[in-house]
Amino acid sequence: MRLFDMMKESGCEPDQWTYSELISGLCKGGKLESAISLFTEMVEHGISPNQWSYTAMIDGYCKEGKMDIALSLLARMEEIGCLPSTQTFNALISGLSKANRLSEAEKLCAKMSEQQLLPNTITYTSLIDGLCRNGGTSLAFKIFHEMEKYGCLPNLHTYTTLIYGLCQNGNADDAEKLLEEMERKGLTPDTVTFTSLIDGFVMLGRLDHAFVLFQRMITMGCKPNYRTFNVLLKGLQKECQLLIEKVAIQNESAYGCSSEERITVLESTCTLLSRLSENGCELTVDMYTTLVSGLCREGRSFEAFRLVEDMKERGLSPNMEIYCSLLFSYCKNLDMDPALKTLDLMSSQGFSPPLSIYKALICALCTVERVEEAQKLFQSLLEKQQNGDLIVWMVLVDGLLQEGKTDLCMKFLHLMESMNCSLSSHSYLLLARELSKVVKPLEEEQISKQLVDLKGHMLK
Repeated sequence: MRLFDMMKESGCEPDQWTYSELISGLCKGGKLESAISLFTEMVEHGISPNQWSYTAMIDGYCKEGKMDIALSLLARMEEIGCLPSTQTFNALISGLSKANRLSEAEKLCAKMSEQQLLPNTITYTSLIDGLCRNGGTSLAFKIFHEMEKYGCLPNLHTYTTLIYGLCQNGNADDAEKLLEEMERKGLTPDTVTFTSLIDGFVMLGRLDHAFVLFQRMITMGCKPNYRTFNVLLKGLQKECQLLIEKVAIQNESAYGCSSEERITVLESTCTLLSRLSENGCELTVDMYTTLVSGLCREGRSFEAFRLVEDMKERGLSPNMEIYCSLLFSYCKNLDMDPALKTLDLMSSQGFSPPLSIYKALICALCTVERVEEAQKLFQSLLEKQQNGDLIVWMVLVDGLLQEGKTDLCMKFLHLMESMNCSLSSHSYLLLARELSKVVKPLEEEQISKQLVDLKGHMLK
């Protein structure tokens, strides 16, 4: 977008292709509001949207669940004689199917045929997905067989969607047969396929078979994600809880258990790792990384730390991603002592913390009013990192100013000046602009004077 603005400033007017390309990119990147502004600007400049730009906007609205607006755009296309493409219909059918507006999706399929546009694998898979999500697995299979008759070959997503639907209906055995069928046809199951199937057997209480599938997944080189582990964890928690309740009923005093006890996340995670190891599955750094990162995203930094200790006991060394996950989690929870210890440990292991880690630590330290420590950390960052522009953008603009800490931002800027850090004019203007957005009226004149003074000392 910066290049687009520069293009307009230089007097080079964007054409239909330029607008359409940018609108498409913004919609794909999930920036619908920016795409809407650009689409409106395009029309105001007398440039007619084409099939490409309309389809991009329709897809953007569909992904946001704004189906009525998307359908109104289709109607507008048809009014002005801009014919929709297969991609236009696919976006709408997918959106309607996800919104459980299946009858409308089916009508659009029929409309496609009327306009001599043949439904393709994406069209059929979108319908199948909508049906499977809403309990219509039988009808989904009917469409599945119909698409094969018309020469539309099911892809990985088609099979995965059907496997998910069968598992959600308690038909995990049939889902596994479908997995074998897709493999016979040369399609390789991915993480989502296996996770859906594992979940199906866990829901049936067949945890042993779920672990067999997990082992098969690893053997095939398919990397599990946090949801895969979470599915197995829930199965283990349920199994352990049933065991506790059974023991409690048989003998309330046995092992000191009562039916009110619950298995903790940490206990079930450790049980999961032991179970995997017993089943001959080699525990790897990647597995621990997935688990630690997932626990940290859920704010469970204590459990994540204990898991890191467990991996060390097994002779595995934490990687950069594990340390970063822990640090971000500690900072989010404002748990600063373990955060700073982790930073020291990370550095002692030869890892260079990224700038985003320093930003998180400095902002969190300022939030808990440990400003002196934040200042020392900022100073050490300046000593290590020569790119003052990047520091200004990441730590001051995207960090402190985002949290409204203008006084601390200026304090750190003066520290940069004292250490002879230089800035580009672009970074200076960016900082001045962002400061003007958050500064209080009473402070505006004072900060403006400081910025003018700094400009003379810091600009390259």
